Amino acid sequence: MKNLILPLVLCLLFSCDQINSLRGNKIAEEADNVVKNYYPDGELKSIYTVNELRQKHGVAKIYKKDGTLSKAFEYENGEKIKAISYYKNGNPLMEISYKNDVKDGPFKRFYENGKLESEAIFKENFPGKGLKEYTSSGSLKKHYPELIVKGIDQINLNGRYIIEVYFDKNPGRGTYYIGSLTEDTFLNYRLDEMERVNYRGRLVITPAPGVIIMEKLNFVGEFKTPTGNKYIVEKSFNLAIDNSF
Repeated sequence: MKNLILPLVLCLLFSCDQINSLRGNKIAEEADNVVKNYYPDGELKSIYTVNELRQKHGVAKIYKKDGTLSKAFEYENGEKIKAISYYKNGNPLMEISYKNDVKDGPFKRFYENGKLESEAIFKENFPGKGLKEYTSSGSLKKHYPELIVKGIDQINLNGRYIIEVYFDKNPGRGTYYIGSLTEDTFLNYRLDEMERVNYRGRLVITPAPGVIIMEKLNFVGEFKTPTGNKYIVEKSFNLAIDNSF
C-alpha cells in the first residue's frame, strides 16, 4: 500500500515530467522557448524551438538513440516547410519542401558521400517536369525513354479509332494520362488516367456514322526511374477521324 500512496501524493504536487526528474529519469525540459525530449536512458531524443503561441518555429532535430542525427524539420509558426533525413555519417539523404503539409517545392536526394543524386520539383504533392538525376561521379543523366503517341485507324474495319500512349523503353514503368499539366509542369487531379493494355495506355474512340473529328489531344507520361523518381513528359496529338463515308 505504501508503494501506491507515494506516487499518488507526488502526482498531486508535481507534473509527470517533474516526477520523472525527481526519480532521475528526465523525459523533457524547456528553457527560453527551447524544448528538449530525452530517451529513457537520458540521451537526447529531440530538440526544437517554439514561438509565443507554443507553435514549433525554426529548426527541429530528431536524434537516434546512439546520438546521431536522424531528421531535421524547419517550421514557420507551426507549419512544416522543410524536412531533411540523414545518413549515419551525417550527410543528408533527402531534402523535401512542404506547404500545407504536402510536398511543394524542391525535392532532393543525395548519395551517401554528400553528392547530389537527383533534384525534382513538386506542387501540391504532384511531381513536375524537369527531373535531373546524377551519377555518383556528378555527371548529369541525359537518356530517358521517349513518350510515343500512336494512332491506329480501324474505322473501315470495325468503326474504331485507337490511340496508344507508351514509353519506347520499359513501358511497364509508365503511367499514362489524358489532359494537360498544371502550369505546363505538374501532374494534377484533372488528369484522367488511361486504361492500360499490354503496358500501354489506350484510348478507344467509336465515332457515330457521318461524323468528322478534328481535334488536338494532349497526353502525359509518368515514368518511374530505377531510383524511384518520377520523370514527367507530355505530348500532343492531332486527331483526325473521317467517318462520313
